[in-house]
Amino acid sequence: MRLFAAFIVMLVTVSNASAQFDKFTGNTVFQAIQCDVGRFGDLATKSGIDPTLKAHVTYNYTVEKSTKVDASAGLSQVFKRLVAGPSVEVAKTWTQTGKNTLDGNFNIHPGNMEVCKRGDIPAVPVGVYKCLKDSTIPLKNGTTITCADTKVAAGTLKANGKITWIFVTAGAEGDWDIKATYDFKVEAPAKPAKPEKADQASGH
Repeated sequence: MRLFAAFIVMLVTVSNASAQFDKFTGNTVFQAIQCDVGRFGDLATKSGIDPTLKAHVTYNYTVEKSTKVDASAGLSQVFKRLVAGPSVEVAKTWTQTGKNTLDGNFNIHPGNMEVCKRGDIPAVPVGVYKCLKDSTIPLKNGTTITCADTKVAAGTLKANGKITWIFVTAGAEGDWDIKATYDFKVEAPAKPAKPEKADQASGH
């Protein structure tokens, strides 16, 4: 029994160690959602789902930091990239409905998979692809599907002035120097926009 318990602890330790990453910006989770929608778009095309369908995404984020981070002049740019949220290039056709909230559509199209090729960001398990994939038949029949989740990235300031990140469970306690929380909801298919207020969908 003790050997088994030790084995479980070792697995958890290895898992947590492999989940750490150094590069993280306000685009990270947003792009993971876009990637998942694109991956489902590839499946949708093969499954006979209407290729003009869009996924409506509501994306909200908050960033908290400790006085330790405030005292590190070298982290000013890192923090600036976080609180800025997704870049203008990524979300230029979206509506900012609140200080840290974005609202818009992604085309359910394989073209959105281009962002999956980014090698400088960690793979974030947002779960949108699995949620949509499990709902392939209802979507094909015109049923609206909702996928929602919260992802929390917690960072620890190292002696070299860099931040090491890890994704943690929402609400988890910990001695973090910086924490970014992302709440998102994906609805597919998106409701048709009114002609006079139609927004251009991002992606391809």
